[in-house]
Amino acid sequence: MIGFRPKNVRVRESLPDDMRDYLIKCDPWFEYLENYRHAVSHRIPVYIPPATLNEKDAEEYRRIEDEIGKAIRERDFELWGALMAKQRALGTFKPVMMHSYGESARPVTVHGQMICDMATVVEIGENLLKVLPDP
Repeated sequence: MIGFRPKNVRVRESLPDDMRDYLIKCDPWFEYLENYRHAVSHRIPVYIPPATLNEKDAEEYRRIEDEIGKAIRERDFELWGALMAKQRALGTFKPVMMHSYGESARPVTVHGQMICDMATVVEIGENLLKVLPDP
């Protein structure tokens, strides 16, 4: 029952109007945060893909994948290792994460999102300090 999310009605009702209005503007952030928090903390590890592939790289990745299968069937593990290294070199790393491919999940930039989330927490704290009575 304690928190600033929309469902924490008692807390929100106890706040001055300007703080409540500010928190209403933060509702989309709370929704995003709750979606990721529940998924990550309860069931799905965060997935950070090693690379993203453009169409040309994706085609090459599939071609190498076929060669890898052939190398395995022929027990040519030296070729298999070389092909795996070639495949891993494809693409570009982008620091994004997702918790699933369903549930309205969307990729978020890892480092950038962490900074934005921390800034939002600080901003909420600063707004709260404005409405708390002086000690």
